[in-house]
Amino acid sequence: MPRRPARPAFRGGPARIREHGGMTPSTPPDSPWIRVHTRRPGATARLICLPHAGGAASFFRGWGQAAPPWLEVWAVQYPGREDRLAEDLIADIGPLAEGVAGALAATARDLPIALFGHSMGAAAAYETARRLLADPATAPAALYVSACPAPGPVTGKTRHLLDDDALAADLLAQGATSPAVLGDPELREIVLAIVRNDYRLIETYRRGPAAPLPVPITAFSAEDDDTVEAGRVAAWEADTSADFTLHRVPGDHFHLVPGRDALIKVLAEDLTRRFT
Repeated sequence: MPRRPARPAFRGGPARIREHGGMTPSTPPDSPWIRVHTRRPGATARLICLPHAGGAASFFRGWGQAAPPWLEVWAVQYPGREDRLAEDLIADIGPLAEGVAGALAATARDLPIALFGHSMGAAAAYETARRLLADPATAPAALYVSACPAPGPVTGKTRHLLDDDALAADLLAQGATSPAVLGDPELREIVLAIVRNDYRLIETYRRGPAAPLPVPITAFSAEDDDTVEAGRVAAWEADTSADFTLHRVPGDHFHLVPGRDALIKVLAEDLTRRFT
């Protein structure tokens, strides 16, 4: 098993991150893995959202309010970030997916669920779905993947080997991290450690032999995403024995930030069709 990366000392704790807008209060459903920013007591289904490399549950704040009342949004909180900052990072997708699947199996058996993952989160959502299928009570109704190549050979990318300055420049170029965060020496140290871990995780991920999932897959590929080839996103079709849909959407790798409401509308319409 890959060695878990050492964590840099960080004196500010969660409160320091909150000052920079990286954390919001939420209500966890008795699990450190799950955050719920907006409760929907009358919900009839749940959308489980898994964030990108370097991301955290707070990336999906606002999604619950933008979703229709019948859909409750849960955001996954990976170890080693935000209010789980003191925990070890996980450097392998298998244990990460097992943690998410275990949390959902314990807390999300009362309503149908669908999984949404962006970038690294899409691969984690796929691996989570494989594990949830072991129990019909937790089998996801749909898998939504965004800005992520289909599982296959190792990508060959080596961003996790970049030095700190080059890695910080990569994050700024993507618009994924606030310049104010990277300008703070302590925050920069912790953010780069998380991102480097996650890049290593996804860039060395290789799925073993696996049958196509009996779960419909919908993939989102952004027109100006220069980090993921459109054909690699379309290749998700081979990973489902159910139906497959590919959406080409405007924007870059983080198309779901300006396009959040349009994306949620597509997800809700698709889930309405599947649940009625």
